[in-house]
Amino acid sequence: MARIKEVDPVVKEKYGLQPGDELLAIDDRPVKDYIDFLFYTAEDEFNMTVRKKDSARIEVIHYVIEDIDPGITLEGIVFDKFRTCGNRCIFCFIDQGGPVKRSSLKVKDDDYRFSFLQGSFISLTNLTEDDLQRIKTLKISPLYVSVHATDPQVRSRMMGNPGAGEIILLLKDFVASDINMHTQIVVCPGYNDGEEFERTLNDLYSLGRGILSIGVVPVGLTRYREGLAELEPVKEEKAQEILQTIENWQEKFKRDMGSRVVFAADELYALSGFSLPAAEEYEDYPQLENGIGLARLLREESEETLKRIPLKKEGHAGLITSKLGGWAWKPILEKLKERGILIKPLIAKNEFLGPRINVSGLLAAQDLWPFLDRKSSLPDLIFLPQVMFNENGKTLDGFSLMEIKERFSPVRLETASNLEEMLEKI
Repeated sequence: MARIKEVDPVVKEKYGLQPGDELLAIDDRPVKDYIDFLFYTAEDEFNMTVRKKDSARIEVIHYVIEDIDPGITLEGIVFDKFRTCGNRCIFCFIDQGGPVKRSSLKVKDDDYRFSFLQGSFISLTNLTEDDLQRIKTLKISPLYVSVHATDPQVRSRMMGNPGAGEIILLLKDFVASDINMHTQIVVCPGYNDGEEFERTLNDLYSLGRGILSIGVVPVGLTRYREGLAELEPVKEEKAQEILQTIENWQEKFKRDMGSRVVFAADELYALSGFSLPAAEEYEDYPQLENGIGLARLLREESEETLKRIPLKKEGHAGLITSKLGGWAWKPILEKLKERGILIKPLIAKNEFLGPRINVSGLLAAQDLWPFLDRKSSLPDLIFLPQVMFNENGKTLDGFSLMEIKERFSPVRLETASNLEEMLEKI
């Protein structure tokens, strides 16, 4: 059901709405999800059927929009059945999540409404004819689509679903209906690399400007893969091969489409030894949440911060980070040192999920415990990556910042997302 979460004070006074009231329908049409809500409230006026929280009485309110925003926020996004994933992808992170306690990494989301509203990637394998028609009729765009491979047999094999192979036909249908898409390719050596990677990029190129971006990321492998497909990680030579292919295609896309379109994950540059692209080569950072361009953006923002720092200013701290995080921070910390501020990188090995997981956002509290053995030699101030903690302030293994601080006392622990935050706390 659609429940009201927040109400603007003016709206509350005028219509008597309050948090907890249930929104049953708008102009007698049920509200199945937030897209319905946005679509139906785009009119200047409408009738809103509401069940009151306190009395359970059903009221019909004639609502007149006096601003662009209706002044109401609903709880959640989906109010009918949540669409989960029916695939058995060989690289699925949830299947290899082991003891992860974070609910968002336990649920196999494959709902096109979350894709549109929150930018989560979907497979398009569970869409009904009604879904397809709704997407095209309402112009639900852009969508974020996990492509991985356009060869029917390869994609079906990778996704563990015989019906997953017709992806290119779906994409063509969407493009013809003016539905734009951001896409991603998780590269699994031996499956969709080499010639298959070239084929996939060529097929996506053939769809023209309907493909807004293509994110290329290496497969992530945890230690919890018992009973799952044998997969090889992307190593240095393979990363170099992938990046060379991407650079070639970027030139073609840029020449013919006016955009590079295809972008590589930061991890591929760290693995390969290739230089990170300049900021302008990421254009508008279309897949930042996919780990594409985060390192460059961090360095660019840090450069701006460094311009505001006096040439000499004393400071000393430590930064616990992942292997990939240490690579991203390295040139920044070197420039800080020249200005008299020493932030020592402390690289945490991921024992919780396994040593092949190199991103800071997947560090667990127990990955910090080895530093306790040398607590007396640590700097008095230690920074932790903010991305270690979810919106509830918990790590992957369920620890809060306060619980971690208690173990590290008297060392002072702080979280930070960027250089400016660290310098303020120093």
